[in-house]
Amino acid sequence: MKKSESKNVYIYDIGEGLELLNICSKDPVSGKIDRVDTFIGNHARQEFVSVGRTQDLSLPGVIFKYSSYVREQEMMIGIYKEIYQDNIGGKVYDADGNLKNILKS
Repeated sequence: MKKSESKNVYIYDIGEGLELLNICSKDPVSGKIDRVDTFIGNHARQEFVSVGRTQDLSLPGVIFKYSSYVREQEMMIGIYKEIYQDNIGGKVYDADGNLKNILKS
């Protein structure tokens, strides 16, 4: 995790040579998370695709728990991989640098 005053970056290894990246932007006044931008991709190849954004999380009355958000993302990994493959053109590599299909039939 990388920290700054206004953003936190969380990187999760999700297998198949891919990572899930959450960039959490904070409200400058309250210090609460206000927006989360989510990407899936291959850091080594600098290939990332946006798979979600949630915003206005620091508004009054909004209840947001980052740990619950991450659990929801864990259930969506298969869909995120499909989005990545559709947008990057199926370029997913194994540890030896060989192209492979990440979608399980």
